[in-house]
Amino acid sequence: MKKMLFGWVVFAVLAGCEAGPRQVLPCVMADEAGGLDLYLYDLASGSSTPLSQSPLLDEVDPTVDYAGTRVAYVARNASAGQGSFTLRIHDLQTGQTQDVVSSADALFSPVFSNDGEGLAYVVKRGGKLQIELKDLTTDNEAKTLGFGSDPSFRVDDRAVFYNSRDTLDAPAGDLMVHDLKTGLNRSLALRGDGFTNLPRGTSIAYTTLPYSRRNEAVWLIDANNRQKRLSSPGKAYRDTDPVHINGTKFVAFTRTETATNKAAIYVVERYAQDPVETLLFEAEGNAYTKGGALLLDQDN
Repeated sequence: MKKMLFGWVVFAVLAGCEAGPRQVLPCVMADEAGGLDLYLYDLASGSSTPLSQSPLLDEVDPTVDYAGTRVAYVARNASAGQGSFTLRIHDLQTGQTQDVVSSADALFSPVFSNDGEGLAYVVKRGGKLQIELKDLTTDNEAKTLGFGSDPSFRVDDRAVFYNSRDTLDAPAGDLMVHDLKTGLNRSLALRGDGFTNLPRGTSIAYTTLPYSRRNEAVWLIDANNRQKRLSSPGKAYRDTDPVHINGTKFVAFTRTETATNKAAIYVVERYAQDPVETLLFEAEGNAYTKGGALLLDQDN
C-alpha cells in the first residue's frame, strides 16, 4: 500500500489537539487475497491498523457513532450460493463485537442516529432497495421507512434523509426526508446519488446534478438548500462517500479512477472559499470510508 500525507493538512486537522485525542478514520482496503478488510487510519502518523480481518468475509461500509466509540459495518460472505450478510457493531472501548442484523438479503450503508440509539441501513429485497431502522435499545424488529438508499439522520433525530434511488442500476434520485413521528415521506427536489448529514442541519451530497456534470463530485448543501461544490474531479474520476471528520472542518471522500476502479482517500475543508483537495492515501485495491472519523485517546 502506498500512502501520502501532507504535513500542513495534518497540522490544520489537528490544530489545538496536540495533547488531545488522535483523529482516526475507519476505512476499507483490499487485502493480499483480494478480499476487503476494515482498518483504522491514523491521520497524524499516516499508519493503518486492522480493526476486522477475516479470510472468509468482506468487511465493508464502516460508520461511526456520534460519540466516536462504536463502528458499525457489514460483514458479507458471498462465497457460496446466495451468500449472507451481517450488520455488526464493534465497541472500541471494550473490543467486543455484536451482531445486530443477519440476512440472506444484501445489507448496505448503516448509519447511527445522533443519540446512538438507532441504526438505519439499506436492505435489498426482491431487487428493490429499502430503508430500515433498528432500535438498538430494544429487541424489536426493524421497521421499514421507505424505498431508497443512502440514509442519514437529521440532527434532531426526528427525521431521516434518504435517496429515492431504489434499485442498484437506477439513475440519480431525489433527496427525500422521512418524518419519524408522522411516518410521511416528502421530496426536497434535489437530485443526487448519496447524502451525509452534518452538525447543525447541514448535509453533504455527492452528485452528478445539478449543472449536468457527467462525473460525481462532492457538494455541500445547507439547511436552506444552498449548494456549494467541494470537489472537482477530472473527467476520468468520480468522487463519492463524503464523511465529516469529527471535531474538524474537514470532509474526507473517496476518489475513484473510472477506468481502473483504483481508489484513494482525499480531504477538503468544507467552508473554504476555494476548497483544496489533498490526498491522504491511496491503496492498491478498493479504499473507501463512510460515516465519519473517530477521536481516540492517545494511549488507545
